[in-house]
Amino acid sequence: MEGAVVLRDNWMMTGVLDKGHIGATEFGLFHLFNEAYGPGKCSKLISSLARICTLYLQMHGFTCGMRDLILSPECDQQRRDRIEESLKAGIL
Repeated sequence: MEGAVVLRDNWMMTGVLDKGHIGATEFGLFHLFNEAYGPGKCSKLISSLARICTLYLQMHGFTCGMRDLILSPECDQQRRDRIEESLKAGIL
């Protein structure tokens, strides 16, 4: 019963929804929803869940500023050295 998910009246009674239930698997959530309600409603379900996940990550996720994206001079030199080594190894 560990892998079983029981939903009743929009409440999850037992189980955990994971990739095996939601992913591209036969008899997964989206597969069954598509069979029961059709591709139009299934598409709306996927879009709605994507919006919920996006909102959650915006509130509880992480931030990335420009300072996080710019290489330090030391890291840039290491990058250049590795590129040069790779070019030399590829030519030989």
